Amino acid sequence: MRPKNINIDFLLAGCDSVAKQGILVPPGQKIADVIPLLNKDLMMAVKETGAISINGQRVSEEQILDVDTRIVILKKLINDPKDLRRQRAKLAPIKKVKK
Repeated sequence: MRPKNINIDFLLAGCDSVAKQGILVPPGQKIADVIPLLNKDLMMAVKETGAISINGQRVSEEQILDVDTRIVILKKLINDPKDLRRQRAKLAPIKKVKK
């Protein structure tokens, strides 16, 4: 009996847009084997950052796909979160602590 194909969803979220593509592949494929099947926008994003995650954990392109999976293409941060917190703290009024 032939193994059933699995569904792999690639997702790229930006500030103003979301790109998604689903691909059916046989189990046992590596992520690197599936990347050439992506559309132009998603393939450019993978080449640009080289960072992908599954279930919130960063994985390599050598990860073997055995079950239906959503792969998120990670983008580089525009702003450093620590710097943004520091800037907000400077602008916030100082609160007095009640004793």
